[in-house]
Amino acid sequence: MKKFTLLFLFLLPLIALKCDDHDLPAIQKVETTLSGANEVPANNTQASGKFSGTFDPTTKLLKFSLTYTGLVPTAGHIHTGAAGTNGPVTIPFLSVATSPIVYEVALTDAQVTALQTGNLYTNLHTPMYPGGEIRGQLAIVP
Repeated sequence: MKKFTLLFLFLLPLIALKCDDHDLPAIQKVETTLSGANEVPANNTQASGKFSGTFDPTTKLLKFSLTYTGLVPTAGHIHTGAAGTNGPVTIPFLSVATSPIVYEVALTDAQVTALQTGNLYTNLHTPMYPGGEIRGQLAIVP
């Protein structure tokens, strides 16, 4: 009986820890396609891009890769703003010289809310389009 009691007392915390895994929010996929048509104002560039990443609601860490073709960017950012509007730079990219741009950043509470409500976008700037050549609205996808 003592062995059974000891085994039970040893396993109980492990069972409790396993049950807690269901309380953790799942890692979320974040994606967008960048194009000139999404810029404000829109343009007819042939350049394009793809943003693919993950967001961890527990750590607030956004990890992503942004690939692009057909342009030589001079700057790139994540901005706060709804589709069809321009907004302030929220997260500047340190380097955009080569594709893919691989980055990870811890988001603030305000940035998390903006991401979850579809109010973050990314764009790449060039000399021909200093306000942004290609843009995509970040979206959490199932």
